[in-house]
Amino acid sequence: MYKRTSHNEDGNSTQALQDSEALLKAILEALPDLKFRVDYSGLILDYFAGEADKLYLSPEHFLHKNVAEVLPPHVAEAIKYNLALCLKNETVQIFEYALPVNGTLGYYEARLSRINEKEAVAVIRNITDRKQYYETLQDKISELNLKNLQLESYISSNRDLENFAYVASHDLREPLRTMRTFAQLLQKRYGSQFDEQGNQYLDFIADGAAKLNRLIEDLLTYSRVNAEQQVAEIVSPLELVEEVLRQLAEPIADKQANMDIQWLPSTISVHPGSFRQLLQNLVYNAIKFSKPGTPPHIRLYAESWGTHWRFAVADNGIGIAAPFHEKIFALFNKLHPSAAFEGTGLGLAICKKIVLQHGGDIWVESQPGEGAVFYFTIPQ
Repeated sequence: MYKRTSHNEDGNSTQALQDSEALLKAILEALPDLKFRVDYSGLILDYFAGEADKLYLSPEHFLHKNVAEVLPPHVAEAIKYNLALCLKNETVQIFEYALPVNGTLGYYEARLSRINEKEAVAVIRNITDRKQYYETLQDKISELNLKNLQLESYISSNRDLENFAYVASHDLREPLRTMRTFAQLLQKRYGSQFDEQGNQYLDFIADGAAKLNRLIEDLLTYSRVNAEQQVAEIVSPLELVEEVLRQLAEPIADKQANMDIQWLPSTISVHPGSFRQLLQNLVYNAIKFSKPGTPPHIRLYAESWGTHWRFAVADNGIGIAAPFHEKIFALFNKLHPSAAFEGTGLGLAICKKIVLQHGGDIWVESQPGEGAVFYFTIPQ
């Protein structure tokens, strides 16, 4: 018994094969990359042209020649080494190399994929633009690191950040802005080419830039408190508290915090912007350092204290051990790792600066696990 194949079936098979080959050819020609078919010895058997104007030589120069004949030794050896691994292990081999093109150095990515035990396809992509973005970004990161070292030296000299507003606004913000811009460009233009680790690196850059931006903003706030002339006004503390609660509406809702505003004097003489910042920092800390699984309960009240008003912000949070009651008001002093509680370590230093400029004092009473009460005084 045998099955007889009709001419019509042969024709359909031939047509299907032709259609498949036509589709494959159309796909290969549509891609901008240059594609070579190469055998185990490095002999180039065929090619599909891509961005030929950006290549070391035109594609025709490679045809039926060994890579050792048409490429510099370091590139030819890299191709042969990765070609052998590709054919032996049946894996896609990826590597990068540099070549001079039209008087400038061009960068390329080669991907070798096995066709059969003796042949592979090599896809060559021009990555010069991507490399230049990386190099520019790295330069900006190095510049930013240098500025950070200069900043640390400046702070340690105890000059109290008198000129920091200018430094932060110009010398630090510009490279930071450029770093974030180039990171966004890399994500937008080349994000699809990155593997999981590459995208993770971009996330690290974005996260680091955001943290540094918060640090700069807090340092600017600190330097403004120190440098600006404070003009006192007669204001309602209740109105300032209500403004702060509106600004903190999101974290209050997220933590389901219960705000208990008790007695406050009808008017006080303060610098409104600074006093609002003082209250905001203290209330936000009470929200942030809450016990896991326990909604924050925050009380804000005041009382007459001799010639001063004594204000208090009390919470039911994680508390603070006695040895740290004074240290927490120093610059960059953080009791907890950033992974547990975000922050720059400047919030309470800003609070202390504001209170001192108003002629008062600030301190904390607390025990671990029993919450904390932050007291501060201002003249009546």
